[in-house]
Amino acid sequence: MAILIGVIALAVIPNIQRSRESKDLTTLDNIMSACNVAAANAQLKKGDTATVKYDKSSGALTVTPAGKAFEKQYKNAIGDGPQKLTSGVGADHDIIGTVTIDNNNVATIVVKADGADPCKYTTDDKGDAKKLEVSSGASSN
Repeated sequence: MAILIGVIALAVIPNIQRSRESKDLTTLDNIMSACNVAAANAQLKKGDTATVKYDKSSGALTVTPAGKAFEKQYKNAIGDGPQKLTSGVGADHDIIGTVTIDNNNVATIVVKADGADPCKYTTDDKGDAKKLEVSSGASSN
């Protein structure tokens, strides 16, 4: 019985971790979408920047510059609940999202697990380990 449980655990644990990594990427994508909506609704202009940060331990949100309009629009888009990562590679890291408006009023948005290693079980189209990072806009710094 113990051998059977061990074999099953070896098959199931990677799938659980893959699921958590996928959930983390979805969380980051949702934050990126909320940043995009907030930037548009707050009418950020050329040269404006905004940063959202979720503290890893408390999930507390900090929104910096770009004024209260961005913070209000961001909270309307994402809700008031904390955003946390649950995978083995993401759980011990803060989530940081940065919005930058370039010369053409295009928002570059990068949301990542600050300092996290690449995923262990989730890969991109090329088979490489995915980073816990999503981006949109003019570039992906």
